[in-house]
Amino acid sequence: MYSFDRRWRRSMTLRPEGTAPICRAYIEHGMHKLPQPVKFLVLRQLLPFRTATEGRYRQFWQVGAEVIGAASGKRMPEIILLMRSCSTRWA
Repeated sequence: MYSFDRRWRRSMTLRPEGTAPICRAYIEHGMHKLPQPVKFLVLRQLLPFRTATEGRYRQFWQVGAEVIGAASGKRMPEIILLMRSCSTRWA
Protein backbone atom coordinates (compact mmCIF):
# COMPACT_ATOMS: atom_id res chain seq x y z
CA MET A 1 0.00 0.00 0.00
CA TYR A 2 1.12 3.51 -0.73
CA SER A 3 -0.61 6.34 1.14
CA PHE A 4 -0.23 10.06 0.60
CA ASP A 5 -2.10 13.32 1.13
CA ARG A 6 -3.62 15.10 -1.83
CA ARG A 7 -3.40 18.86 -2.33
CA TRP A 8 -6.81 19.48 -0.84
CA ARG A 9 -5.88 17.54 2.34
CA ARG A 10 -7.58 14.36 1.28
CA SER A 11 -5.72 11.16 2.08
CA MET A 12 -5.40 8.60 -0.71
CA THR A 13 -4.11 5.02 -0.61
CA LEU A 14 -3.09 3.06 -3.70
CA ARG A 15 -3.27 -0.71 -3.64
CA PRO A 16 -0.83 -2.73 -5.76
CA GLU A 17 -2.22 -4.89 -8.51
CA GLY A 18 -2.91 -8.53 -7.72
CA THR A 19 0.38 -10.27 -8.56
CA ALA A 20 2.55 -8.81 -5.78
CA PRO A 21 0.26 -9.83 -2.86
CA ILE A 22 -0.12 -13.32 -4.32
CA CYS A 23 3.65 -13.76 -4.60
CA ARG A 24 4.08 -12.53 -1.02
CA ALA A 25 1.45 -15.02 0.22
CA TYR A 26 3.14 -17.81 -1.78
CA ILE A 27 6.47 -17.15 -0.04
CA GLU A 28 5.19 -16.33 3.47
CA HIS A 29 2.90 -19.37 3.71
CA GLY A 30 5.48 -21.87 2.42
CA MET A 31 3.54 -22.72 -0.73
CA HIS A 32 6.84 -23.41 -2.51
CA LYS A 33 6.81 -26.72 -0.58
CA LEU A 34 3.48 -27.75 -2.15
CA PRO A 35 3.30 -29.76 -5.37
CA GLN A 36 3.95 -27.34 -8.21
CA PRO A 37 2.42 -25.50 -9.98
CA VAL A 38 0.29 -23.64 -7.41
CA LYS A 39 -2.80 -22.00 -8.88
CA PHE A 40 -4.64 -18.95 -7.58
CA LEU A 41 -8.02 -17.53 -8.53
CA VAL A 42 -8.50 -14.00 -7.25
CA LEU A 43 -11.77 -12.10 -6.98
CA ARG A 44 -11.46 -8.61 -5.55
CA GLN A 45 -13.74 -5.63 -5.10
CA LEU A 46 -12.43 -2.29 -6.33
CA LEU A 47 -13.56 1.26 -5.79
CA PRO A 48 -11.96 3.75 -8.20
CA PHE A 49 -11.10 7.28 -7.13
CA ARG A 50 -13.17 8.99 -9.81
CA THR A 51 -16.68 10.15 -9.03
CA ALA A 52 -19.64 8.22 -10.33
CA THR A 53 -21.49 9.53 -13.35
CA GLU A 54 -25.11 8.89 -14.17
CA GLY A 55 -25.69 5.29 -15.23
CA ARG A 56 -22.30 4.06 -14.00
CA TYR A 57 -21.31 2.47 -10.74
CA ARG A 58 -18.14 3.44 -8.90
CA GLN A 59 -17.65 0.02 -7.34
CA PHE A 60 -16.72 -2.98 -9.48
CA TRP A 61 -15.25 -6.49 -9.25
CA GLN A 62 -12.07 -7.76 -10.85
CA VAL A 63 -11.20 -11.41 -11.37
CA GLY A 64 -7.75 -12.80 -12.10
CA ALA A 65 -5.72 -16.00 -12.14
CA GLU A 66 -2.10 -16.69 -11.30
CA VAL A 67 0.00 -19.85 -11.72
CA ILE A 68 3.33 -20.04 -9.90
CA GLY A 69 5.82 -22.82 -10.51
CA ALA A 70 4.86 -23.80 -14.06
CA ALA A 71 7.10 -23.69 -17.09
CA SER A 72 6.71 -20.39 -18.93
CA GLY A 73 3.48 -20.23 -20.90
CA LYS A 74 2.44 -23.87 -20.47
CA ARG A 75 -0.58 -22.97 -18.32
CA MET A 76 -1.73 -20.00 -20.40
CA PRO A 77 -4.42 -21.94 -22.35
CA GLU A 78 -5.85 -23.21 -19.04
CA ILE A 79 -6.03 -19.67 -17.65
CA ILE A 80 -7.67 -18.35 -20.82
CA LEU A 81 -10.34 -21.06 -20.68
CA LEU A 82 -10.92 -20.42 -16.97
CA MET A 83 -11.36 -16.68 -17.50
CA ARG A 84 -13.64 -17.32 -20.48
CA SER A 85 -15.87 -19.61 -18.40
CA CYS A 86 -15.95 -17.00 -15.59
CA SER A 87 -16.96 -14.23 -17.96
CA THR A 88 -19.84 -16.23 -19.43
CA ARG A 89 -21.15 -17.15 -15.96
CA TRP A 90 -20.89 -13.70 -14.40
CA ALA A 91 -21.76 -11.48 -17.36
